[in-house]
Amino acid sequence: MKKKLLIVFIGGIWALSARSQDPVSTQFFNTPLAVNPAYAAEGTSDFQVFANYRQQWFGSSASYNTALASFYGSLLSVERGAAGNLGIGGMLMTDQSLQGAYKTAYASLNLAYLLSLDEEGNSRLGVGLAGIYGNRRIDFSQLTFTSQFASRGFNTALPTGENALANMSNYFSVGAGILFTHQLDGYLIKVGAGGYHFNTPRQTLVTDVYEEIPTRYTAHGSVTAELTPQLSMNLCAIYQSQVGNSFFSGGAILGFMPNGIEGGLSIDMGTFYRNTKTLSPYLGVQFNKLNAGLSYDLNMDNKGLGLNSMRAWELGVRFGVGGN
Repeated sequence: MKKKLLIVFIGGIWALSARSQDPVSTQFFNTPLAVNPAYAAEGTSDFQVFANYRQQWFGSSASYNTALASFYGSLLSVERGAAGNLGIGGMLMTDQSLQGAYKTAYASLNLAYLLSLDEEGNSRLGVGLAGIYGNRRIDFSQLTFTSQFASRGFNTALPTGENALANMSNYFSVGAGILFTHQLDGYLIKVGAGGYHFNTPRQTLVTDVYEEIPTRYTAHGSVTAELTPQLSMNLCAIYQSQVGNSFFSGGAILGFMPNGIEGGLSIDMGTFYRNTKTLSPYLGVQFNKLNAGLSYDLNMDNKGLGLNSMRAWELGVRFGVGGN
């Protein structure tokens, strides 16, 4: 019982100190609409579907489990020479910890337009908007409090004394982003920036400014190149800042195509580094328009379960339907 109370206490402190930050993803290239709403219009297929699952601090009762699914599709032509591309997308995210006692979920709807800057459509500049509806919940039936201690131990039928936290209200927030893409001679360059929760919505009934969801800002870039008929390279990086906590992550993925560019098969290997002293090896495989990758975060500071500890594994899948 003492161990359970200690775990609950540590988890509660973590939940409060995190100030409702959005989940962090190692494979940010597989969660585009969580990085920039403008990505909804940049697809080379009529539809792109993404799925991502991450388990952080696995093996601990305070483990964070995050699942994210998103899609975007073109409403106008994306063929070269087209004036622009209008895209629409959506995203669902769930996040839970303390063995499911603390849960977060939200859904977003994204609309973006990517305008061609030249007649060939090599350079494009776009903007995107996102509307987010979400909630956070604490399942008090899975927790115990000192106010519930009785002569025969803890009685979960007794009131917790945390009514404000039990009545967390749903919230609506807005996001926006800008994206520039340039494609020429086997190179594809993307540079963008985005923001989420610009209206800093309230999520509880308590009069505490820290219970507002703070604005999250992102800046990102990538370069994809065909080095040889059998070798490709993808360099990508992201910077994210929210409520005074920020991080930078960047890395490279090399793709080996044994049957050439048109062969449909690519074996991918790469490494990413986060400035929280985290190294993340990546292994993936792509067959036609289906891509799956697995990454593992290696914490190099040897400080255990600290705020910057990222002992986690992550699985990402993306799939393209139609298009060119």
